[in-house]
Amino acid sequence: MDFPHTFIDPALGFATGITYWLSQCLSMATITTSAARAADDFSDGGGVGNKGIVAIIVGLYIITLLSNLCGVKVGEF
Repeated sequence: MDFPHTFIDPALGFATGITYWLSQCLSMATITTSAARAADDFSDGGGVGNKGIVAIIVGLYIITLLSNLCGVKVGEF
């Protein structure tokens, strides 16, 4: 979003950032839900049940949140 902001228009940089954020939110929700469904399909017997699917979804959201809270520094330490 820095390139459109710098070289074209600040409004285009803002729109690019919002579009990127929205796409990441939607794709993360889709990936998490599909992981819970896959875990239900590969479980033994009758599946993991609703509580198991909820636990998987919440667990993956927490892992994602924690990984995004860790900052990455490049350069000076």
